[in-house]
Amino acid sequence: MTYQDVTNIAGELGWAVSVEEGRLHFCFRGEKDYSFAILASSAVELISKIRLLAYNYAEDRKFKGKLDELTSLLVKEM
Repeated sequence: MTYQDVTNIAGELGWAVSVEEGRLHFCFRGEKDYSFAILASSAVELISKIRLLAYNYAEDRKFKGKLDELTSLLVKEM
């Protein structure tokens, strides 16, 4: 999966994606703004790290929901 693939998939869900210093930066603007950065060398590692992030933010249901939605689409496209 390429950077462009990730950008397109995330963009379908309203996430903006950029790359800075080798890290993927994700930003979602809505009722509440969410952002995070991940360094991953493969699609599997990226998905695993987003899942872990969602697990760590289980109390913030909206953010967890956005992360779960993103993970689902990334897995489907693999």
